[in-house]
Amino acid sequence: MLNSTSMDTAYGIQWKPAPVLPFIEDTNLALLAPLIVYWVMSLLFHCIDQTEFLAERRIHTPLEMRSRNKVTLSKVVRDVIIQQAVQTGFGLFLQRFDAEVYHDPQITLDKVTAFVPFALSEKATRGVAFMLLPAIRFLIAILILDTWQYWWHRAMHTNKWLYRNFHSHHHRLYVPYAFGALYNHPIEGLLLDTIGAGLGYLVTGMTTKESIFFYAFSTAKTVDDHCGYLLPIDPLQIFFSNNARYHDIHHQSYGIKKNFSQPYFTFWDKLCGTYMDPMETPRALRLAKEANGKAKVNVSDDGKFNDVGINGTKGDKQGGGEKGELARRRVTIQDGDEDDGGSYNTSVFTKEEEKVIRKGGRVEM
Repeated sequence: MLNSTSMDTAYGIQWKPAPVLPFIEDTNLALLAPLIVYWVMSLLFHCIDQTEFLAERRIHTPLEMRSRNKVTLSKVVRDVIIQQAVQTGFGLFLQRFDAEVYHDPQITLDKVTAFVPFALSEKATRGVAFMLLPAIRFLIAILILDTWQYWWHRAMHTNKWLYRNFHSHHHRLYVPYAFGALYNHPIEGLLLDTIGAGLGYLVTGMTTKESIFFYAFSTAKTVDDHCGYLLPIDPLQIFFSNNARYHDIHHQSYGIKKNFSQPYFTFWDKLCGTYMDPMETPRALRLAKEANGKAKVNVSDDGKFNDVGINGTKGDKQGGGEKGELARRRVTIQDGDEDDGGSYNTSVFTKEEEKVIRKGGRVEM
């Protein structure tokens, strides 16, 4: 065969699929692809951050990024490199379970023919074997990853010891940006990201080629969710409601106990009562305004926010009671008075979307 190699075994002739790239084995590419995707995408967004290009699409201002984040870029990059080293080591371990070194594609075709209760053409059989089944495995894998990450992520917030010792690292970034997508405590990174993706790979029985796409795509999705931009032509933000707008809410004080789902879907949040619709933020702002001064807000010139709860009670920093949440959400009105057309530094809406909201419309996620 032109695009494979074969060998004689006790079970007959089996074929080793040709690698995706001729100069590197697929097993090695599966380890390198997510690293390449992370650094290329993060560097691209970092370059955009240094310019005014797409400034109107920023969720937060550069001033907020400088004043609100509690960790430097250099430390973020350092910890990401540590996590990726652990990730690569775990990937090498997983390769011990990879049975797809030599594989006869005819076996897969025969299984499809035997399983499907009606006759298929040769073309349809190949389509089921090499397109539909990989798509089903990918879907199951991302459902496994989402389920694993939701419950561990939620546990990291509900258990004070886990939050203090592990997850609080990631929440030093109140203003997410691309490099911070994988900024975690190494143990959390291993537990949530690396093992979660590894389970999806093992349980579904993905081929090595399928795992390359799964790991790379999941990394791209995670970086995009932390990019800090609302991009109307970004397919990752168009086709997934769990996107940069959605995840940014979780990094704010009013949403820190909401929107735990990552990186693909939002169904666990909706089923478990931890879902916060991005439209709830402006709605809460209006409610706070209607409180007729009961929610007091002070904003300093450097972009740091001092929030005071209803009737002067200091708001709970972890996003506590409803009244406290209203006060904190009210804090997000800045760069001018709301009625005077001021922008929302900490909102998740562009200026164009704010106009739609003020006219009573609804912005789709």
